Amino acid sequence: MLECIPTLLANKIEESIDIPTISVGAGHNTTGHNINAYDLLGMFDSFVPKFVKQYANLGEDMVNAYNQWCEEIDNGIFPGPEHGYKMNSDDIPD
Repeated sequence: MLECIPTLLANKIEESIDIPTISVGAGHNTTGHNINAYDLLGMFDSFVPKFVKQYANLGEDMVNAYNQWCEEIDNGIFPGPEHGYKMNSDDIPD
């Protein structure tokens, strides 16, 4: 695992050893590459490492979804009748 090291150094290491290397911010000339799913999907915005390319902004979408869910619960919108299971009232014991 070569993490946050200069690309030229990662290249030298890759050429010098006979085992696979994995880059985490070490450039493109390694055997493989790894990125944290939270980074890749943009699930937070407080810090984005230099080597990260965010392919989505799910963090903002997740916060918005949770806020809407809470608001609907607070306002009695969710859960609605369509979200519950039904049964015949005669089948409920006294």
